[in-house]
Amino acid sequence: MVFLINYQSYSNGLLELSFSNGVRKLIQLTEDSGRIVTRKKMDTVSNVNHPGIYVGVDVHSSEEFILHNHYRIFKTAGVSPFWEYSAGEKVHWDNRICVNNKIQVLQKGLNQAIRREKYHWLTNNCQVTVNDACSNQRTSEDVGKWIGRIALGVFAAALIKATISS
Repeated sequence: MVFLINYQSYSNGLLELSFSNGVRKLIQLTEDSGRIVTRKKMDTVSNVNHPGIYVGVDVHSSEEFILHNHYRIFKTAGVSPFWEYSAGEKVHWDNRICVNNKIQVLQKGLNQAIRREKYHWLTNNCQVTVNDACSNQRTSEDVGKWIGRIALGVFAAALIKATISS
C-alpha cells in the first residue's frame, strides 16, 4: 500500500503530495478543492454512501485526485486517483454544509491521511473522515442510522414479547 506521508501548499495554488513509495504529485487546486464528493458503497445491502474530499488535478497528467478512507485500498484515509475512488460508480457532489472552509476541509483530510489512523467500520470509516474534516465531528450518518434501526427493532421485539406475555 502507498500512503501519503507529507504535503506542502504553495501560494500559487499548487499542492505537492509526497507518498511512501517516493512518488511526488504536484496538484493544481481548483475551485472544487475541498468539496465533498460521494458515491454509493459497493457490495452492501444497506445503500451506504462513500464520501470523499476532492483534492485537485495533477499538473502533469490532468488526473483528478480524491481523499477518502477505504478499508481495502489503504486501511486508513488516503489519496486516490478519481478512477480508483469511483470504482465504476457514479460520483456526485455532496452538498452538505461544512463549518470549515474548503481549504480547511482539505488540510484536515490530508492530516488525517498522514496520521494513518486504522480504518474501523464503527469509529473511523469514510463518513467519519469526511465529517471530521467538514464539521469537526467524528460521526457516521449510516452507522447512526443502523444503530437506530437495531435499537428500534430490539425495542419492538421486547414490546411484542411483553404484550404476548401479559
